[in-house]
Amino acid sequence: LIFSIIYFGSLLPNTFYAKTNVLFSFSERISAGWNYIKISLKWDPIVICVFGLHIFWTFSEPILKRFTKVKWTLSEKEKGILLISLTSILFVLFYLFWVGGDFMAGRFLGTCLIVSVFFQSVFFELRFKNLNFNIQKLLYIFSKLGFNKSKIENWKGLSWDKLLFVFTLIILIYSFVYPFSPFRYMFQKTTVRVENGIVDERASYHDNSSLKHWIEGVTPATHPWAMYAIRISSENYLKSTNSSFNLSDRKQALWKRSEEVQTSKLLKEIQQVRVTTNVGLAGFYGGPGIHWVDLLGITDPLLARLPGKGFPGHYVRLLPQGYKEYIEEISVSLPNKELDRFYYEVRLLSEEEIWTKQRWKVILDFTFLGNGNFKTRYPFVLKEYRNTLYGLPFVNWKDENLVRKLVREYFESYTSM
Repeated sequence: LIFSIIYFGSLLPNTFYAKTNVLFSFSERISAGWNYIKISLKWDPIVICVFGLHIFWTFSEPILKRFTKVKWTLSEKEKGILLISLTSILFVLFYLFWVGGDFMAGRFLGTCLIVSVFFQSVFFELRFKNLNFNIQKLLYIFSKLGFNKSKIENWKGLSWDKLLFVFTLIILIYSFVYPFSPFRYMFQKTTVRVENGIVDERASYHDNSSLKHWIEGVTPATHPWAMYAIRISSENYLKSTNSSFNLSDRKQALWKRSEEVQTSKLLKEIQQVRVTTNVGLAGFYGGPGIHWVDLLGITDPLLARLPGKGFPGHYVRLLPQGYKEYIEEISVSLPNKELDRFYYEVRLLSEEEIWTKQRWKVILDFTFLGNGNFKTRYPFVLKEYRNTLYGLPFVNWKDENLVRKLVREYFESYTSM
């Protein structure tokens, strides 16, 4: 956090501000966060088992003492490992409630799953290191189907090799029988599930980015968003190539002598500024010749601090008038003076020298005095909103009616919250 506040000018990453500076009340975000967790667990039920086991082992000592006669005592080290890892998972769940979840099912729970499996493995290593319990040996015996050769009993006749067999059998059944298991995702296309704004992204990207299709030679470059960016990038290249033929002989000679320098300057001159809500694939495959303005604010420090509205993880911003022209270096300021001043302060955080007095004044103002989000009405580009997914339902609306609706939703509701 100290490094972040010094270097980036904020305690948390830009995505945090993009996903919390939204036009939803705290109760609505809590509800959306609960929907995200509930739906993610419903679509990946194996996670429930893993988390359930983690909770059980954490509190196993009082549970087993209360309901069984098994002698089971956890050391302080074992308790610490289980409790610290469980607390870290609960912290992520708290964050999901705070920000209102996300649109991609399982995204945030995936890291929690890895943490849980890892620390449970560490716990088992500590628990059985002093016993005659060799996991590698049991796995070898299991592979040879020799379950009658090893009987390691610690709990009243409980055979650990059989327990391992049952556990492995459950994993295999889940992988091969459950229609939405990760194993089956690799080899077959499944229906894209959508519920309460939460999407099964594994299914939606399956045709372009699955392991099966990658082996067949199909890469993410075939995705429509990637192809759109590649087309724009190719057009830029053709323009730069054609422009060289229009030069005089003298300039053509200069071009040949300093090709790298000229190419760099030319690419900078023809760099396009495009507005999108899908910056990932487009940004990667478009290359440095395209500057993408992300209306979701995830990659844009100014837009992240403007009010957003939409479904979880996709909170679209209204593009300020003059912002695109400023990035294109056509204009030197934004038409709205108040927003222009705010944009200047945002740039101080990300572009100014680290130890300047003015920058640290903005850091104090934004981070600790609650002035890090722009809450005043500003002029916006209606056309860019119409081009988004959110603008499609209003294709037949008159401009003045849609402007009134957006002003009411983005600015009047913001000030009343």
